[in-house]
Amino acid sequence: MAAGAVISDHDGKILLAVSRKLPLLDINVGEAKAALLAIEAAKFYYSYSNIILEGDSLVTVLALNNPSYCADWSSSGFIANAISLFSSFSSWSATKVSRSINLRAHLVVKWAASHNCYGSIPTSLPFLSAVRIMSGHDPS
Repeated sequence: MAAGAVISDHDGKILLAVSRKLPLLDINVGEAKAALLAIEAAKFYYSYSNIILEGDSLVTVLALNNPSYCADWSSSGFIANAISLFSSFSSWSATKVSRSINLRAHLVVKWAASHNCYGSIPTSLPFLSAVRIMSGHDPS
């Protein structure tokens, strides 16, 4: 199992793709770890002050926006860590998006797992450019 995140600017241009190998986990734990990975990447790679986290896991997004909602105790530590990191940003939001909108992150995870490549993923990979074109973003 793996978690992945794609950091994009306000125009949808991919700035960074990252992945992390995970032990076999419950899907909610994996989604919470992916959210934490995205927040860590935004903070430590780019030092952004304002971020919008988009994820396709309603459970994770609800827990990030309302910690008392966290229905899955096994992911609560990752949610708490993510919320703690969120506090270091000037502004943040966590928004639920459809899986098709979050396709780039899922493709990064699949590619990383199939190539046993974790950490920073080259943003020049052809499949990431293809996804940008399909989503209406200019790949240049």
